[in-house]
Amino acid sequence: MDDACDSITIFEVYDRLSKGQYDNPRSIATRDEGIQISCPIPGHRDNNPSAAINKVKQVWMCYRCGEGGNKYTIAGYAYGLDPKPGGQFWEIKVRMAEEFRGVAYNRPQVSAPTTAPATSQPQSPQTALPEPVRVAPSYKIQDVLPNGDSFLRAYYDATSVDQTPSEYQLWCGLVALAVAIGRRVTLVDSIPVTANLGICLIGMTATGKSRSMRHVEDLLGMDPRLHWHPGNELGVKIRQNPGSGPYLIEELVDDEKVSGSLSLQHPVKILISQDEISSLIRKGNSRESNHGVREVVLQLLDGKRRLHHGSKTGGNFEALDSFGVLLGATQPEVVPTLFSDEDMVTGFMNRLIFVPGEPVKRSHRSATPVDLTDAHEHLNRIVDWSAQGIEIEDWADDADALWKEAFELKVEPLQRDRRWNKILGRLDLTMKRLILLFAANNRSSSIQLEHVQSALALLDYLIECYQQLVENLETTDIDQVWVRIAKACLKLQGSPDYEGHAPISQVQRTVNKTGWQARHYTETIDAMVDGELVETYEHTKASGRKIKCFRLTPLGLSLAA
Repeated sequence: MDDACDSITIFEVYDRLSKGQYDNPRSIATRDEGIQISCPIPGHRDNNPSAAINKVKQVWMCYRCGEGGNKYTIAGYAYGLDPKPGGQFWEIKVRMAEEFRGVAYNRPQVSAPTTAPATSQPQSPQTALPEPVRVAPSYKIQDVLPNGDSFLRAYYDATSVDQTPSEYQLWCGLVALAVAIGRRVTLVDSIPVTANLGICLIGMTATGKSRSMRHVEDLLGMDPRLHWHPGNELGVKIRQNPGSGPYLIEELVDDEKVSGSLSLQHPVKILISQDEISSLIRKGNSRESNHGVREVVLQLLDGKRRLHHGSKTGGNFEALDSFGVLLGATQPEVVPTLFSDEDMVTGFMNRLIFVPGEPVKRSHRSATPVDLTDAHEHLNRIVDWSAQGIEIEDWADDADALWKEAFELKVEPLQRDRRWNKILGRLDLTMKRLILLFAANNRSSSIQLEHVQSALALLDYLIECYQQLVENLETTDIDQVWVRIAKACLKLQGSPDYEGHAPISQVQRTVNKTGWQARHYTETIDAMVDGELVETYEHTKASGRKIKCFRLTPLGLSLAA
């Protein structure tokens, strides 16, 4: 079905499903860009075509209403389905494959859940690769946290009364567990696996992101042994908004000196708590204020034993055997502008786990207070257990068989797939970290079947979250970028400093301040040039230097107005 959809062109979808008003056939046959069409949006009465299709990039844009998209948005308008992530994207693809290529898709039948008898045999994972996102990612909490006496269960039960998404509570509990054990509990592997998690909660304002993060800090504050002070290797530093890479490195250094000479460097554990993670990530992406924060956070999340940051002006900073966890949050509308293409290439995105939360209906009063006493008692026992240093090497046979099957049938194929490698390239490491944490949750010195089952219950959820993230990144509203470009052109042309011209470099610099990715700028400019909304030319300054400029055309001026 995916192959069938990939073979369908955007023009084929428009011609067959939409208004069918476009340039003459000769223009269609000879041109790849700037093919004028009537806007495919049903409610837009567009008798004089004001939109354009780009057959090379397989995108469309309406220069009058400012909407745009790809072939799936056109099909979504025609079918009356929502093509956005979390909407009915999968159903659109099914109908396109059936209607355009005759693919017979057997829709799964939904049946009532049944209670299967308990079994000690490994549960085989699904053999097919995961389907694209159709609804908000989800999982069954009873599959992840069976009822029982454990820290994660106690933490989840205690915080779930807070009228916040249950997804937040599970992942915040994993963060608290991870920062409590630090490097003292590892999973033996070619490179020892530690529980360095990077979690980003995603949700609208007042969803409960900050409250969920606060519960972690409150829990860690209940145990005096987890309070950081010099020489206390069990203590946890909680820091917000680290200002620079050198500052963060210095926070990870605890030197004990004797008679003025360095005698010992104690390991430091740190929880970076970031209410708005964009302030951390964009600082790393900004050339003007790149203080190395992102680079140090990358090293932390990789679990490196030796962290380093250096510069000619600031000098060298180094920390040994430190351990760090990142817990941040952001809003859905920020996600499309949060990351750059560089983050896809360098792997910053696949070091984070993105946790969307389904909003919980709230009452006018929250009468039940969050009581973390039971969770603290469980965590206290885990700290005692981990303090002696635990290397988990043994796997039960059924646990090893289940993980091997899941890895070979699902995890490795996704990591080898060039479409998903950049975002899922570390999926196996993420799963091993989860297996480690579920073992630590039970204070187990070996990996048992239940630990692998709990981790695999989150596998499809993780894949869907990553896929939803990628789809969000690919759907930044082109009209927002176009409006900003048009305003920048008009402002620069009206400035006496630029003598009525809009230098391309200045336009791009103005637009880049919004946080959009470079590709959004270039794609929008290409579409504007194709649609004859803007033209480029060279202006010779009084000094004789030539600069490239943008000029809005009469059509561009009318639309901008």
